[in-house]
Amino acid sequence: MCGIAGYITDRGGMPNQLISDMTSALEHRGPDDQGIYHAKFGDAYLAMGHRRLSIVDLSNFGHQPMSRDFVTVAFNGEIYNFEEIKSELLSLGYTFSSKTDTEVIIYSYMAWGVDCVNRFNGMFALALYDERAAVLHLIRDRTGIKPLYWARRANEIVFGSELKALIRYPGIKREICPEAISLYLRFGYVPEPLTIYSGINKLRPATILSISAHDLHINERQYWDISDFYRAPHTSHSEREVIEEVDRLIQSSCKLRLMADVPVGIFLSGGYDSATVAAVCQAVASRPVKTFTIGFDDPNYNEAPEAKSIANYIGTEHTELYCNASDALDLIPNIVEIWDEPLGDVSCVPTALVSKLARTSVKVALSADGGDECIGRCKSRPLKRRRCVAAGGVKVCHFLAFPFDGRAGGFIQWIYTEGFALRAMCKA
Repeated sequence: MCGIAGYITDRGGMPNQLISDMTSALEHRGPDDQGIYHAKFGDAYLAMGHRRLSIVDLSNFGHQPMSRDFVTVAFNGEIYNFEEIKSELLSLGYTFSSKTDTEVIIYSYMAWGVDCVNRFNGMFALALYDERAAVLHLIRDRTGIKPLYWARRANEIVFGSELKALIRYPGIKREICPEAISLYLRFGYVPEPLTIYSGINKLRPATILSISAHDLHINERQYWDISDFYRAPHTSHSEREVIEEVDRLIQSSCKLRLMADVPVGIFLSGGYDSATVAAVCQAVASRPVKTFTIGFDDPNYNEAPEAKSIANYIGTEHTELYCNASDALDLIPNIVEIWDEPLGDVSCVPTALVSKLARTSVKVALSADGGDECIGRCKSRPLKRRRCVAAGGVKVCHFLAFPFDGRAGGFIQWIYTEGFALRAMCKA
């Protein structure tokens, strides 16, 4: 993962050290490189910073913020179909000097405007400055995989990948939001657009926040809504057709996420979701993929034996680490630093532990988060059927929530767009 930070103000120039300090607060997100960009438009002053974790095109050509002509981008995430989009842009006459998806974003904007975001299959949070129009666009991916925070004061707007970057800005206070506390106690997390701090917002998923450098006027709009698919007419796909199409899409999604210039690993818990991802990735990989598991002494919470059996069966290069209560307790003081906000999910502890383990061998790791949400598997809608289908010669289980109501068209399109919600997680 990378980190972005910045601000736009009409108070004139701010100390250069300020954007450097904000960006340095995100060093753990991007230890490989740091970049700063400044621009002035009339009385408005813009600064953007970037911390880079190099995954695609490890050369200096991937340095950010990246500028081409009148467009500058600071970008956190990955556009998985950037090669496909790049081919289309090449046919339109655009030329490239790097192999990065960042440059594809810039030329996509030049070719199609801000609506180019609808072409992106990926996870992303980005700041794009259009010098010609004097507009700063803040954009977040469809399901909010990548974080992006922002705050408005009377004559300035501040943004960043984490709260710790924003609170480096003068005048941004850490005042607890009572409504956020109420919602946290109800849901176990603080939902968008609120944060734990009053006056600081999360940019909603699938949202474009456009800020005019002329007067700091804000225009916020949603560019995608999953409910559109559920409101769409029912399809005539059979159950077998849906199973086969979902299998194809999962394989396609895994292949896309293995495209990197650095080693990629997989978090393997022993459950159906991570086992599916690991099996598909291993089936398409030319060498054993690296899988990582955290085990516990308490058998009630230990999935390591199941994970090891799966790893042996599909042939991954498996690493496991057994932890005890002391290891978990030692991590607690770091949880606030890692997550910024309260999170009522105890799985954040083993997630942090397995991320630390994986970071010793790989820069990117895939998890299987989102499987339940994609196919409706939850306590309130128990599964009634199971089907096993072939995935590159390896049998993996796919689940469907029933009754089957013919809405597969929207379901399939959402999986394709969001890639089964597989996430790249890189803990420095």
